[in-house]
Amino acid sequence: MSADLPQARPTPPARSEARRSSAILVYLLLLVALQIFLLVVALEGLLGDEPDLARNAALLSVGVFGSALALRWFVGDH
Repeated sequence: MSADLPQARPTPPARSEARRSSAILVYLLLLVALQIFLLVVALEGLLGDEPDLARNAALLSVGVFGSALALRWFVGDH
């Protein structure tokens, strides 16, 4: 049998890392809320026979998606 060795406790993340994670989470939640809003605007444009409104909402949605990809690239391991 092996001797009972005390388990090493994992070290908690530094405060700056925890703040950064919280800030990224809040930013991503805002992006999701903006995407939902843009979806509603685009659908309203389609149902209201306003193609310009739907097109602009779709273009902004693509921009928000690009922003999320840029954030993932910036924060991710590379």
